[in-house]
Amino acid sequence: MTFIHSFWNERRGASSSEYALLLALICIAIIAGGQRLGTTVNDRLSAAGTRISNAS
Repeated sequence: MTFIHSFWNERRGASSSEYALLLALICIAIIAGGQRLGTTVNDRLSAAGTRISNAS
């Protein structure tokens, strides 16, 4: 318990938690962007497939 308390109050511990929070936010942004990109690519490929099918 003393280790956790000293880690919590330590200056480097605060920096570590800030970096962890920043990393989590970056990961969330990457996941959201990837999902958006996947949806866009899927829509474009579906539209291209429809045009090819209609042209035949």
